[in-house]
Amino acid sequence: MTRLALALLFVTVGGCADAELDSAPRFKAEPEGFSCILPDDWQLTRDRGAVILTSTENRRHTLVVRSVPLSASRDSANILADTEIVLQGLPGVELEGTRELTGALPSTEYRLTFVPPTSSERFRRRHVVLRGTSRVFHVIETAPSTVETEDVVTPFVSTMREEV
Repeated sequence: MTRLALALLFVTVGGCADAELDSAPRFKAEPEGFSCILPDDWQLTRDRGAVILTSTENRRHTLVVRSVPLSASRDSANILADTEIVLQGLPGVELEGTRELTGALPSTEYRLTFVPPTSSERFRRRHVVLRGTSRVFHVIETAPSTVETEDVVTPFVSTMREEV
């Protein structure tokens, strides 16, 4: 069974696959303070403090993980409010919805479409903010809105753990 299928099974059955997920190989992003199970057939790179995963099937389908340390002046509530402001400022943004996700870390997901300044094509974006004890993690999926993609965000996010 692939790692992504295990993660999807975990999300679908509400945690029954804990033992299998715990035994799956984990990618540890020590500088960013998290670990996760990487989706199969995605290429991993790093750029400017971000972990970037690119689909091998469509190079314009990406997952980016950014880590933000918490402080007295930058708590998770402030970061959520700032995230909403930034997302609403994207060019041509159409917010499709927001929801809370359950998992190892409390999470808020934003679904939207926008038109990047360098493109005339509309892109789909899922932006999940995971709240840890010492860091907040932004998981950002971007793909052209015309491209059908399987849900990699939900199973990926379900495997993320804060590494303190």
